[in-house]
Amino acid sequence: MNPFVASVATLAISTIYMVWNAYRQTLRHREQQLRSRVAYMLWMAAQRVDETDEKPLPSVGRKKGGGSRSLRVPVSS
Repeated sequence: MNPFVASVATLAISTIYMVWNAYRQTLRHREQQLRSRVAYMLWMAAQRVDETDEKPLPSVGRKKGGGSRSLRVPVSS
C-alpha cells in the first residue's frame, strides 16, 4: 500500500472531525448566548417588579393565642 494513500485517508478523517467540532462549538456558543440573554431578561424583569412594589402582601403567621384556623367555604343556597 502506498504511504500517500494512508496519509490522504488520515487527512480526510481529520478534516471531517475538525469541521464537525467547529460546528458543535458554534451550536454550543449559540445556546450559551441564548441562555445568557434569557437570564438577563429574567433579571431585568425581576428588577422591575421590585421597583414597582405597590403594596406588600400581608404576612401569614400564627396569631398569639394558638387558635386553629379553619377554611371558610361559601355555601350556595
